[in-house]
Amino acid sequence: MSVRTLLTSFLAMTAITTHADAPATSSDRPFTVEYYYRIKWGQQEEWMELYRRSHWPIMVEEMKQGYILDVQVHQPHNYEPDPYRWDVRVSITYKSVLVPFGMSDRDREQTLARLFQDREQQARDERRRKELLEALWEVAIRPVATAQWPTGAAK
Repeated sequence: MSVRTLLTSFLAMTAITTHADAPATSSDRPFTVEYYYRIKWGQQEEWMELYRRSHWPIMVEEMKQGYILDVQVHQPHNYEPDPYRWDVRVSITYKSVLVPFGMSDRDREQTLARLFQDREQQARDERRRKELLEALWEVAIRPVATAQWPTGAAK
C-alpha cells in the first residue's frame, strides 16, 4: 500500500470521525485542505517559480478531470516571526473526502508524461522545490454553518 493511499485513508477517517457534535461528513461533499509552506529565507521566488512550472500544471489537470474543484494560492501581506511564519498557503477543495490526492499513482504518471515533455526536468524541479522547504503542514478544514447565527450585536 502506498504512502499516498495510507494518508488518504487517514485523512478520510479523520474528517469523518472528527467533531462528533458536527453533522456527519458525507463522502460526496467537497473537502478542503490548506497546505502551509515555510520556505528558506531568500528562496521564496525560486520556490514559487518551481511551483508554477512543475506543480501548477498538475493542479490544473486535476481540476479539468474533476478531482479538484478549486485551488487558491496565497502569500501573507506581512510575516510573523518563526515558528509561526508561513510563506505560501495553497487551499485545495477536492471533490470529496475520498479523493484528497486526486489521481491514482498510475493515472498521475500518465498525466505527468503528457504534461511534461522533459519528465526528468520536472522531477528535478519538484525535488529542488522540496529542498527549499523548511516546513510544510496540512490542515483539513470544514465550514462552520453561520446562516442561523444572529446578525445583531450581543446584548
